[in-house]
Amino acid sequence: MLSAVAPPPRAAAARASPAAEADGPGGGQSDSGAFVAAVCEQLAALLHRPTGTATVGAKVGDMLQLLADAADQAELWGRRLLVVIDGLDEDTRPAGVAGIAALLPRRPPSDLRVLVTSRPGLRLPDDVPDDHPLRTVRIRELSPSR
Repeated sequence: MLSAVAPPPRAAAARASPAAEADGPGGGQSDSGAFVAAVCEQLAALLHRPTGTATVGAKVGDMLQLLADAADQAELWGRRLLVVIDGLDEDTRPAGVAGIAALLPRRPPSDLRVLVTSRPGLRLPDDVPDDHPLRTVRIRELSPSR
């Protein structure tokens, strides 16, 4: 599911969860296709662009362009765009289809931040390029909540 969250004063935010997409209106999908459609829908809404049928067949290029446009808009607002991907380990990634991690920008716009959560021990899929930021980012393990 991708949904707007109440962002801090200097951020525009969206949230994606592969597992929630599986339970959403399309049901049964927690893969990159559902992810791209959900991200496009949310970013189009943030940018006050048409949503719905325009994003049903959304492509990765559409998503990357919307990310760039939304980051540019956030900069104009004096904010940063924060995209939260909750539960990357729940990406079902069918054979022959790029995983969600591989679709994230290798060189994100300067006003875009991506926060990824996963259960401990996530191994990035082979389709994530060697020079992708997810391969070099410092992993921060959180204590279980009580």
